[in-house]
Amino acid sequence: MKTIKDSFEKLKRDGMLPNCTKQEENCYLAELKIYNLSPNVGTFNSLIANCGWKKDKQRALELVEELKELRVKLNANNSNNSNNNSNNSNINNNKKVEHTTCKRVVEILEPNLETYRSLFVALGKDEIETVKIFFKDMLQQGIEPDLEMNTLLIDLYCASGQIDGALDILKEMKTSSLKDQEGLLYGTVDTPMTNIPTPNEMVLRQYTDGGKLGLEQQENPALHAKIFINMAYNKIIRGLCEQGDLEKALEYLAELETHDFMATAYGYGEIISYFISRKEFKRAQNLIHDLKRKHLINITYYNMQILLAGNQGNTEAMKEYFIAMKSFLIPNLDTFNYLIVGFGKVGDLESMFTSYQELLATKLQPNTFTFEKLISACGEKNQMKTALKIFRASQAIHGKLLVDVHRLSEVLIKCYMQNNELEAAMKYFDELKDKGHLSHFMYISMIFNSTRMGNIDLALKYFQEMKSFGIVPSSN
Repeated sequence: MKTIKDSFEKLKRDGMLPNCTKQEENCYLAELKIYNLSPNVGTFNSLIANCGWKKDKQRALELVEELKELRVKLNANNSNNSNNNSNNSNINNNKKVEHTTCKRVVEILEPNLETYRSLFVALGKDEIETVKIFFKDMLQQGIEPDLEMNTLLIDLYCASGQIDGALDILKEMKTSSLKDQEGLLYGTVDTPMTNIPTPNEMVLRQYTDGGKLGLEQQENPALHAKIFINMAYNKIIRGLCEQGDLEKALEYLAELETHDFMATAYGYGEIISYFISRKEFKRAQNLIHDLKRKHLINITYYNMQILLAGNQGNTEAMKEYFIAMKSFLIPNLDTFNYLIVGFGKVGDLESMFTSYQELLATKLQPNTFTFEKLISACGEKNQMKTALKIFRASQAIHGKLLVDVHRLSEVLIKCYMQNNELEAAMKYFDELKDKGHLSHFMYISMIFNSTRMGNIDLALKYFQEMKSFGIVPSSN
């Protein structure tokens, strides 16, 4: 017999959920009815998670309300059945079964932690105040946040510039919410630390695969706790850097070291990356030397050297560090992404694609960042046919949970417009519109670049169209 789980697994395998339009969503719900199945909370959770991919905040909120309304309706039916039962002592067995079934359906429509997690991802940092309201609602429902939820909230708080809120959650993670796991955060971990995902890889896994960890991490609570605490620290360190509070960022890095958390070098990586992004190369190099002085010569050390050299346009140094790394370390996704950034920055597309091919040869999965940098570099060199080819390659793996095709669509349109290929940009934009895959940022790109090219009428057309689709214009 076909079940809801079977249907959704098929949907995920077909790559439909990560790119599911409202029309496809309705078709799926209709399919449930054909098989005489009722949507449960898992149904709603998957559809809300899909809204996160589409950046459709409004639909995510609508789905939460629909879930609540369905529960209220079924509760009312359940209550009526109960009253009828009490007034009729001769009720037959069929009615009793119907009442029990209705009660069970109400129970499986209870919003759970995954409901709120999917909603918060869909709302994102720009709706942090709405996230706070729903988080309060979640607590009132008696749903306690786990490590993954707290890490997500820290990420949203930091991204929205509300560092104090993030620090409060970190404090909670280290104390009350983990009192029953004494020793997990500061004790020793017997599991080998090899092949532990980097913070970037963990974030990808967290927000695109429902927070599922590998079996090794699931079976070792201490390792599981350390991974998420480490992620939380790194997000806060990065957030403090972006606010310019480097002194406090270094304090939290020192705290990370003092408590013997795993992979302290990643904290260094966050600060070094920030310095590099601001072109403060000397300060970045000083911290890299600090890693070496503390004998933290690991993958983060070499990745930061590659990133620094690439941003300085020194591709020869970048190659040398890469060769040195491979002599005793296995490059990860960040390594290849930084190589791609460095070669793309100087317009060396041949070397850039050599790095990309080597990435694929290692069986690593390219992510949104990988494809974005490849497409952007091709656009800078007016190689739009190659950019489109790379975009098509990203679509081929869309649905495997690592690629945000909507973000890449924005990048592709931007490249077309920057190369004054207005007709090609409009054609692709219309394709996306027909599929219902447009976003606020795509409209902004079309409006901005139409204005830049002096086509004010076209910019106004897209502005009016954006409003007619219910997409709220921003101050940008």
